[in-house]
This record gives sequence, structure tokens and C-alpha cells, in this order.
Amino acid sequence: MTKKSVKTDHESDEKKGGNGHPEAGAAEIAQEPAGPVAEEKPVEKEDPKKREADLLDQLQRVAAEFENYRKKNSREYQHGREDGIVTAGETILPALESLSLAVRTADQSHDVSKLIEGVELVRRQLLSRLETLGVKEIEVREGEIMDPGVHEVLWAEPSAEVEPDHILSVVQPGYKLNERLISAAKVKVAKQKRED
Repeated sequence: MTKKSVKTDHESDEKKGGNGHPEAGAAEIAQEPAGPVAEEKPVEKEDPKKREADLLDQLQRVAAEFENYRKKNSREYQHGREDGIVTAGETILPALESLSLAVRTADQSHDVSKLIEGVELVRRQLLSRLETLGVKEIEVREGEIMDPGVHEVLWAEPSAEVEPDHILSVVQPGYKLNERLISAAKVKVAKQKRED
């Protein structure tokens, strides 16, 4: 057997509102209290001197925490910097030792060509070691257009063979660390030849 729910007229009136209109029910519900009303407690006034002391204490704690943070960051920065210098030193010192050996060898043999050969060998060794750190020489080809982002013009001279603002020669190579410019390549560029 199934139970059927039978609505009485009273239940039906409650849903529509007490007088049978749906709008009346909403108004009556809004007027009914939701439950027991909590009594409002009187707000205690906080002592201004205590509040000031608490705020000062909080401020001093934040200032101390910030100072500790600053000191810790400074120590970590210094350690990181020293680690970088040690890494660079370990990378470059073998080339310096090779240079010393080249100078001693040239001094003993009195042969300038040996000195030049030794210095060139050290230069290649040094470049190779710098590349392990991510430092690379900027490639510059004579005849290419000058790029102010990586080239520094030391002087310009007229040229019949090379177009104006194109590189005639490299005076000193430039270097980058990844894509960051360390030093620009110093170049001599062509300028417009004066017509007489």
C-alpha cells in the first residue's frame, strides 16, 4: 500500500500565505523573527595606552624580522658572489699559469716567435675556459653593418670598398654572457667618401 499525501486547505494556505495570496506569505515570513534574538553586549572600550603598546610591539617585531631578513639576504648574496669569483678564478687561473710558462720559455730561448705562439695559445685557452662560464666573444666580420647594440665605433674613415656605417676592422673584441653584453666590440667603420 502506498501512502498518498493529502494536502489540507490549511497547508495549502500556508504555502500561499495566510490569506491565500502568494505575496502575503513572503511578507509574513519576513515579519516573523528567525529565532531568539541575541542580546547585544556592551562594547568594551580598549585602553588607548594598551592599544598603543600592542601596536608598538608589533611594529618592533616586524622591524626586527625585516632586519634579520636583510642580514640573511646580504650574507647569501656575499656567499654567492664569492662562489662566483672562486668559479671564475678556477676557470681562468690555468690560463694565467700557461701565460707565465710562455713568458719564462720565451725569456730562456730569446725567441720572439715562441713568445707570440705561447701568448696565442694562452688566448685560445682563456677563451675556451670563459666559454665554460657562458662568456663568448662577439663575432664581428669586416664589411658587416655596424650594430650599436654590440659595437662601439672608435673612429670612422672614408672607404671606396666598404659602404658607410659598415665595419672596416675590429680594434678590440667584445664579449657577452649568454645574451647580456659585457663589453662592446670596438670597431673602425667606413664613412661616406667625400666627393671633390
